[in-house]
Amino acid sequence: MCQDANHRFQTIHGVTLDARGGRAPTMVCISRAHSALKRYTLDGQHRAVTLLLGAISCRAVID
Repeated sequence: MCQDANHRFQTIHGVTLDARGGRAPTMVCISRAHSALKRYTLDGQHRAVTLLLGAISCRAVID
């Protein structure tokens, strides 16, 4: 399950795999309730949060 130490997801609106740049791939989850992108290792360890203040997140798109 996609969660971090601070809170669990209430509403996930997208999940994608980011395998760019020769780095270890990470899973990116979109939390609409928290207006944030949350990044995890593939074994579920929390790595980062990017707040999307004022945005309505819909799905994860990595370009």
